[in-house]
Amino acid sequence: MKKWKRILSDLEVLSALAVLCYMAAISLPSNNIWYMAAASLAWQAHLVLLGFGLYLIVRQRLSLATIHLFAACLVYTTVIPTYPASLGKETHAGTDLRIAHFNVLKSNRDYISTLKAAKESCADFLSFQEVNEAWTRILVDGLKDEYPYRMVHSEEECCFGIAVFSKYPLDHEAVRYFGGVANLTGCVCKDGQEIAFITLHPQSPTSEARLHTRNRHLLEAADYFSSIEGPKLAIGDFNTVPWDRNLEQFRDRLRLTDSRKNLAATYPSFAPMLRIPIDHILHSNQIRCTRFDTITSTSSDHLGVVGDYIINS
Repeated sequence: MKKWKRILSDLEVLSALAVLCYMAAISLPSNNIWYMAAASLAWQAHLVLLGFGLYLIVRQRLSLATIHLFAACLVYTTVIPTYPASLGKETHAGTDLRIAHFNVLKSNRDYISTLKAAKESCADFLSFQEVNEAWTRILVDGLKDEYPYRMVHSEEECCFGIAVFSKYPLDHEAVRYFGGVANLTGCVCKDGQEIAFITLHPQSPTSEARLHTRNRHLLEAADYFSSIEGPKLAIGDFNTVPWDRNLEQFRDRLRLTDSRKNLAATYPSFAPMLRIPIDHILHSNQIRCTRFDTITSTSSDHLGVVGDYIINS
């Protein structure tokens, strides 16, 4: 029994060292791969730290409990401020627009589930990523009646194919390359009003080189989109979480707001406890988001997202 108590005590001490390592990683510069990994799991880390801190209180290991609970508070403050302060709905004169976004997973062959989820979202504007030729055929054929306007840039290489479908006319459409990756830009025109959009899918930061490429992608996209006046939307799988300092800089540069009202985690769809929010719809201050949810009925490794928006007249 004494042996197990000693082992348990040693594990509790090691947990405190792990906390210190985690806090060191999350304080690193934002272009560091260890910062990125630690920041991505900040919400899960907060819950683990809080739970273990309470356990240590019960165990009367108060000094260790203090370390865990203090770290939990610090991590919590890095996450919560990224969400909009106002969660209520407002009604005022303006244009209503519903937007849905899906990362379909290029290798996914269950086309029907995602296509059905897209239709059932009742969105006015649909964004799709990881679109190859097979997905292009399915989407065009399945959506052409309800969504007569579209832009499609299909790619077989990796996962950088991208497409948008709209119930309303599109204008100024273009494929633009930022960070060496295709992005779609243009305007959706409804009720005589133009709403500029960019849909982008930066590389996943699985190495230092890919992290730098992803960050360069965000910077180049922000340089372009900052020149666009009026209401605008940035949509896509950004491969980063809302509290990542790189995405905060992107939002601040463009004066965009996160649509999220809660965590709305999207990836990986098959592991709810590890799920992180990396699919986003960001909007300018001429636009108000009244609802934002995940779409769970897709067949991808990402959940979809859908938002309702009012564009000021």
